[in-house]
Amino acid sequence: MEVTDWLLDGDPAIRWQVLRDLGLDPASPAARETISLVAANCRWEHDGQAFFDGEVEACNNGRTLSIGAYFDADVDGLVTGLLDDQLEDGGWNCWTEQGATVSSFDSTIWVLEGPHLRRRPDRA
Repeated sequence: MEVTDWLLDGDPAIRWQVLRDLGLDPASPAARETISLVAANCRWEHDGQAFFDGEVEACNNGRTLSIGAYFDADVDGLVTGLLDDQLEDGGWNCWTEQGATVSSFDSTIWVLEGPHLRRRPDRA
């Protein structure tokens, strides 16, 4: 098996984060087509939520927001959900569903990264 085949056969997070982190042009035809397909067909295991609507975990939702913002997907509902889940100390935590009451650095950074990607100066 080729390395590319192995990566593409792996976890969706690997496929998306590698493409985003390596700077795939979000306006490229391949990116636009793929985003459309993901928005129309991908669902979370948790409760069948649409991919860009997010699920219950702030970490997953933060990374999904970053992906969606970078590729100009409609993430408005996800943003609203994340704002509703913001903890009293101003951040987010992946373990909120398990009772966490204070934010974690990683979870908060992942959530805050998304809006920053949408507002890049080179993205009109």
